[in-house]
Amino acid sequence: MEIEYVECSCGGPEHTLRFVWDKEWEEIYVDVFLSNMSFLKRLWYGIKYIFGYKSKYGPFEESNLGYKEVNKLKDLCNRYLDSHPES
Repeated sequence: MEIEYVECSCGGPEHTLRFVWDKEWEEIYVDVFLSNMSFLKRLWYGIKYIFGYKSKYGPFEESNLGYKEVNKLKDLCNRYLDSHPES
């Protein structure tokens, strides 16, 4: 397996993306940190979900990729594509 870490421009460790290239299964996985919420906050999200509330943004985190990080991701994807021509 080949692992590449891509950090957010803000430098926050919880915004780091982990890309894992599993050569045996010929797939790339993306691991994302999910923020921890208190029980009451999760319960509140659950109640809103049950009643059909949908935010246009959703409960998501984000990672901002700068030039250096985009190049790392591009290199990983190119290595993956080069090892799997036309598959």
